[in-house]
Amino acid sequence: MKILAFDSSSKALAIAILEDEQLLAEMTINIKKIIALH
Repeated sequence: MKILAFDSSSKALAIAILEDEQLLAEMTINIKKIIALH
């Protein structure tokens, strides 16, 4: 099973793609400005 995971709990956004518990790709993006839409 493929999993697309996001961690947005801080100013750095982390994204990972896993398949059967194996890490295929990961990326971290620094967010300078946070915009909340309601």
